[in-house]
Amino acid sequence: MQVRRVGLLLMFLLSVSGAFAQAAQEPPVQKAVLQGMVSRAGTGEGLSRARVTLRRAEPGTGQTGGGVANAPGGSSVGISAQVVTDGSGRFVFGAVDPGTYRMLVELDGYLRQEYGQRSYTGRGALITVSPGQRVNDVNFQMVPASTITGRVFDETGQPMAGVTVQAQTYSYSEAGRNSLPLTRFRPTILANIGCIG
Repeated sequence: MQVRRVGLLLMFLLSVSGAFAQAAQEPPVQKAVLQGMVSRAGTGEGLSRARVTLRRAEPGTGQTGGGVANAPGGSSVGISAQVVTDGSGRFVFGAVDPGTYRMLVELDGYLRQEYGQRSYTGRGALITVSPGQRVNDVNFQMVPASTITGRVFDETGQPMAGVTVQAQTYSYSEAGRNSLPLTRFRPTILANIGCIG
């Protein structure tokens, strides 16, 4: 009976040590690095304090999932991470898991932009990184948002309160010129809207 217990214990120890040896032989997955710069379109001036978000794209759909977790340059990026640009507009995502991602940047006073986006209503491009890959040129040129200011008066020149102002743009098609609303706001509130102007 004692020999049988020792034999079972020996078999158990051998199987556990074999599992540890196998785990030790598998190399860890190498992480990727993504870095770039956020600048103002037209001037090339680096923009500080822009929020750059990296989100893993769902396999086969290109859609993103998961919430945002802060990820400084050295921490691991799984589903989602966000960093802030430095004083010269540069950013780094270190230790990125291999996979496919979407990246976007936001900064107050500028239009939100995805990497590779060609129009302000279009989608951006996917970024695919391999184990150990270093991508150094993920750059954004941000377009300033337009600001509309003014006063609303009635026909006698008196200021009006409680009215709604609507900003519009025009689009053209085979049928002719069409007026499209961009946003509505109260004149007492400074509106920073997302239109190119």
